Amino acid sequence: MVGALSIVAKVLKVVPERNYAVTLPNQEVLGVEGSITFSLTKEVWEGEGVPREGQLVVLEDIAQTGRGWRAYKARAVRPEDQT
Repeated sequence: MVGALSIVAKVLKVVPERNYAVTLPNQEVLGVEGSITFSLTKEVWEGEGVPREGQLVVLEDIAQTGRGWRAYKARAVRPEDQT
């Protein structure tokens, strides 16, 4: 698995181009404390529909922004990630 595991804490639907998810890393990720967000646009979220609260996701391309930490790629955990 490439990326960091994180749990979806909240899905925020503002307007279609600004919907996003807030996640809490379940492992130390780059020394990140607190939440990591990702956009639900098709360029970022690689999944069908919207992630569910409590869903385990894989975050990639994580960077600190002026508003906190953001992942620029996100997807649901796959069975092969568990090995």
